[in-house]
Amino acid sequence: MREEDADELGLIAHGPASSKLLGQAGDLLRRWSQERPEQPVVTACPAATPDDRLAPGLRVTRPQTRLTIGW
Repeated sequence: MREEDADELGLIAHGPASSKLLGQAGDLLRRWSQERPEQPVVTACPAATPDDRLAPGLRVTRPQTRLTIGW
């Protein structure tokens, strides 16, 4: 697929906080689409990593992993 052919991205989330996660991810995608400040970066760290050792950005905590999404 060529880049100019792509114009849509879908999100699927499961679990009790799925609506909140979808809202946060949708907000980030809209902001990135409008501003295009940089390429998004997703960083994964072990779940026990303290907040002060994580990169700035939106954080998603999973049972084994903490994801940080930013740019």
